[in-house]
Amino acid sequence: MFQTIIVGIEGRRSQDDEALALATRLGEPGAEIIATNVAIGHATVLGRSGALDEGEAIVDAFTEPRVRTEGSVVQAESVGRGLRDVALGARADLIVIASSRRGALGELFAGDAVRDVLHHAPCPVAVATVGSGESGALRRIVIGYDGSGESEAALVEAVRIARRDDADVSVVDVVEPMVQAAANPGAWLGGSIDEQYAIAREQLDGLVERFGIRGVIAVGRAATELTDASRGADLLAIGFREHGLLDRLLVGSTVNQLLHAQSASMLITPPDSGRPTVADALDNIPTRAPAAAGGTA
Repeated sequence: MFQTIIVGIEGRRSQDDEALALATRLGEPGAEIIATNVAIGHATVLGRSGALDEGEAIVDAFTEPRVRTEGSVVQAESVGRGLRDVALGARADLIVIASSRRGALGELFAGDAVRDVLHHAPCPVAVATVGSGESGALRRIVIGYDGSGESEAALVEAVRIARRDDADVSVVDVVEPMVQAAANPGAWLGGSIDEQYAIAREQLDGLVERFGIRGVIAVGRAATELTDASRGADLLAIGFREHGLLDRLLVGSTVNQLLHAQSASMLITPPDSGRPTVADALDNIPTRAPAAAGGTA
C-alpha cells in the first residue's frame, strides 16, 4: 500500500488541496505525506535563488496548519526531476499532483511534457482532477487494461485499493481499429480486429479466474472510451509506456488526452516502478473501516 507519498504543490490553494485530498484517499492510515515544491532552475554559486525562497514560503504556508504533513523544497531543471529526487530520497511509493491548465505546474501536463514526470518517476503517479477534493474511501474505480505489463501493474494497484475500500471495480479493455489501421493499412477490418477482440476477451476471462473481476470490451479510441467509462468514477487506473514518434503523430498520447479530458482522478503506473508482484501485493490487504458502500473487487 502507499505509505510514503510525495504531493507536488505550487502555491495555488485549490489545486494543492485537491492533490492532498487524493493523496489522503489513496494512502494508508498514518501514511507519511511530504508536500513538495519544485523551484525550477539551476543552483547558483553565488547564493540562494529567489525560486527557493518562494518555494519555502509556499511549503511553510501549506504545512503549518496541517500538522501531519511534512514539507520539502527542491531545486531542479524540471518538476518531474525534482519530484523524482525527493521521491527517491524518501523512498516514496506514490507521487500525487493536481491536474490544472493554470500555472507552471499545470503547464507541465500540456502535450508531451507529461512524459517528464512519468519518465522520471520511480513509482506510480496520481493526478487529481480539477474540482475534485472529496475525502473518505473510494467508491468506484475504473481500470484501463490491455494485458501489457504496465496495465497489469495498474490493475494490481487498483485491485489493492478496491479491496481495502470495498470499492466497485470496472475493467475496460479497448480494441482500437484506428491504431491497427495506422500500423497496418487495410488490416483494420476483418481478421486482425477479430483476433484483437478475441485476445481482449481471453484477457478479461483471465481476470475472472484470478480476481473474480469482470470487464467489458470497448471498440474505438482508448482515450475516448476510457474517458466515457470513467465519468463519475473516483479513480481511473492505467499503465503508461513510451510510444514511438509514429504513434504520437498518428494517434497522440492516450495519457495526455485523458489528462486533458479530466473525467476522473488518475493513477498512472509507469514501467519498472518496482512495485510488488500480483501475488505479493494482494496478500494481507487491510480493510479501511468503515467500509464504503458498493460492490467488492
